[in-house]
Amino acid sequence: ISITILTNSEQELLEGQIHQNLAVIELYAEFCSYPTASQSFTTQAETTRKKYLNPLDLEVLVILDRNLEPLYTTPGQTSSGQRTGDLRQTQWEKTRRVRVRYPKYSIPFSDRPRDHMIVTQPIIRSGQLAGIIQARFSLASVRDSSLQAQQYVLLFSLLYGLVTILFGSHLLGKSIVKPIVRLQKAARRIAGGDLGQAIDPTGPMEVAALAVDFNYMCDELNSARLQTDQQLNEMASLNRK
Repeated sequence: ISITILTNSEQELLEGQIHQNLAVIELYAEFCSYPTASQSFTTQAETTRKKYLNPLDLEVLVILDRNLEPLYTTPGQTSSGQRTGDLRQTQWEKTRRVRVRYPKYSIPFSDRPRDHMIVTQPIIRSGQLAGIIQARFSLASVRDSSLQAQQYVLLFSLLYGLVTILFGSHLLGKSIVKPIVRLQKAARRIAGGDLGQAIDPTGPMEVAALAVDFNYMCDELNSARLQTDQQLNEMASLNRK
């Protein structure tokens, strides 16, 4: 049940992150579609990126003109990692393209690319294609949050299992082991000749039934012993006569 809840929560968190990234890129495209006369396009793109995209897990941002010539790339990045197929399809259809890489299972320390999404967003100005934005967002924070939650659940499950084992051992010792130990001690005393033993029939049904049978055996042995003593006394009386 816990794993199912965590899986659903991870899916909801992932969908929320994707929708947030899409909404911000769409808003960014609207800003880029209205260049100002006081700023160059590059300056405006950088200012807007810092204002709206910095808080997000943005890895790469590339802005191209309608002919797919680069106009702006995030500092420290190159435009060589563009998905050309998405760019050309967006150029042709003037629609947004979204690719999400988030496999169900992640292999730690793998050389595969980390979880991410790539958005290819058209910039529309006066109904015409003015340019294209392609942004790559990391989704590692979603994976990290899910893994952390799984670790907490695993730790809780281990603690719960440990408490259950300890509590079960206590109940087992109290309800089964102790009555059996009392039966063993009583059996040793009977072997030593003490037949006046009685065990309190407590514990689980099987153990209580065993105690009842044990008491019955003790009574029968004691009766047989008394009868034997009586017969021996009678024989001794006859011999004296």
